[in-house]
Amino acid sequence: MSLSFQSKLGINEFSRFYCVFLGDDLIGSVQGSVNDKNILCLVVHVDPEHQKKGFGFEMFEKVFLELNDLRPINTIAASWSADEEFAYPPDYMSSNLKMYWECYNDTESKDCVFMTATGKWAKKLGFTNYQKLRVSREEVTVEFIR
Repeated sequence: MSLSFQSKLGINEFSRFYCVFLGDDLIGSVQGSVNDKNILCLVVHVDPEHQKKGFGFEMFEKVFLELNDLRPINTIAASWSADEEFAYPPDYMSSNLKMYWECYNDTESKDCVFMTATGKWAKKLGFTNYQKLRVSREEVTVEFIR
């Protein structure tokens, strides 16, 4: 069964918002926008029971490709937080933040940003460099760059 995307109004022509369905079931949403500096901000939400099945990348790539056609994207901005909209029990942090800290605690690798879902997707689309803008236990902010 493949995903279907139901479009909702974006803020402007350089933004997208979709509710995402698997059959008749709503399994998540994706929203993104690209600014005049060609920086993409994207939020992907996949219900926990549908994670790790490739749906997140499919959602990410759809919005990336649509917006990249309008403005060539040179940077993907990412911010992963605790106690925010997409924080899940039991540790109440976003899945990306959890993946980042699990990697860091195990290896102390500088490249743990690429062990997150967003990092893997960005790398798959050719964004192989990054700059950490902020790192704390509660938040990691990164820019992925081509």
